[in-house]
Amino acid sequence: MSIAVVYLGYSWYYLQLDLITNLLGTPKLSDMRTAADGAVKHMMKQPHKPSAMSSLYTLSQDATHEAVHLICQMLMFDPVSRR
Repeated sequence: MSIAVVYLGYSWYYLQLDLITNLLGTPKLSDMRTAADGAVKHMMKQPHKPSAMSSLYTLSQDATHEAVHLICQMLMFDPVSRR
């Protein structure tokens, strides 16, 4: 028995990038200076997405402002901007 790929369409790394931008919003071009060319081209073709970071509060009833703020500081596209 062999396994055949049924759907090759959308690559998994674009799906991951879309999931990330659904939360973080569309990054500025300057924030993607270290990103792969394919990722930058993909992002440039996509519509602008606003940040949905406030949805992090819904992950837990115990989520504090400080915890969400820390996560927001760590989830930056530009590695130089991460704290």
